[in-house]
Amino acid sequence: MTFDETPYAWVFGSGLTLTDWTKILRKISDEKETRTEGEVSIATAYVKALETLGSSQIRNVARIGGSIFYTHPCSDLLPLHIACEAWYFKINFKSIFDIH
Repeated sequence: MTFDETPYAWVFGSGLTLTDWTKILRKISDEKETRTEGEVSIATAYVKALETLGSSQIRNVARIGGSIFYTHPCSDLLPLHIACEAWYFKINFKSIFDIH
């Protein structure tokens, strides 16, 4: 499981399952006293969207990387990615591709 938090961003690894991603975001959305209103609302919106994706069995094995790079036009996550100005990086051993 890969999650890191910087002063400017949340960084999620592509190998993180949708279930684990939901757990992390739910924890962030529950920290109302220590988080900004924006952080709480973004985390809450993502949790709601992630809970609609497939069954729990699918979310237990589906990974962030597959979900993001699949980019199905009906995905509930695409509007959130756009609204949050999410950035994605595809990294391999030879180069880094910046995808926004």
